[in-house]
Amino acid sequence: GLRADYGIDYQLIQAARANDQPIIELDGPEEQLGLLRKLPDQGAALLADTLTHWHTNARLLQVVIGWWLESRPVDVRQAFPATFRQDFYRYLMTDRNYHLKSTLQQLPPGAYLVAVGPLHLYGADHLPGLLRQ
Repeated sequence: GLRADYGIDYQLIQAARANDQPIIELDGPEEQLGLLRKLPDQGAALLADTLTHWHTNARLLQVVIGWWLESRPVDVRQAFPATFRQDFYRYLMTDRNYHLKSTLQQLPPGAYLVAVGPLHLYGADHLPGLLRQ
């Protein structure tokens, strides 16, 4: 299985601390839980989507791990079938990407390492594309 202490977030935080680098949390656990708490019906529809697409999402996790180990496929749309309803995707990913963009643009000038989850890197309003605008 996957262990949190092997996760990229944990590894990056440990490396930053070891090198006395400041850590600026853009979207931490409290913000993420806050998003889920604001969902209609306490997130029942998201839970239903998650359970419906459980096996597909597990395979997608393996795809993402494969990309990390090698390289991503040319046609990302075929590798990532839509398992979220559009309104959930907009709320959980697109809106957050715009918020992350705004937060990053408000930081003082300097060199930063930005770590985000892989789903923030793909789609019509992916974070790298928004930052290039």
